[in-house]
Amino acid sequence: MTGGSEGLVDPLLDPRRLAALSESDLLDSLPEESFDRLTRLAGRLLHAPLAQVNLVDDRRQFSKSSIASPEWTAGREA
Repeated sequence: MTGGSEGLVDPLLDPRRLAALSESDLLDSLPEESFDRLTRLAGRLLHAPLAQVNLVDDRRQFSKSSIASPEWTAGREA
């Protein structure tokens, strides 16, 4: 075993991950209640004022679900 990074693939550029993401048809998809439930659950469990489910391919990031508490949004409005 070597200490170098030879042969390692950047996880964001892993061809298997990118193929699975592409095959999921989730990029640019409409909002879905199941993802919003997951996002709300993560926010509650982590006591976070903002929770998101983001999908990242090799070119961009797509926000599938985003939930913010009223306290978070109140201080951010223009």
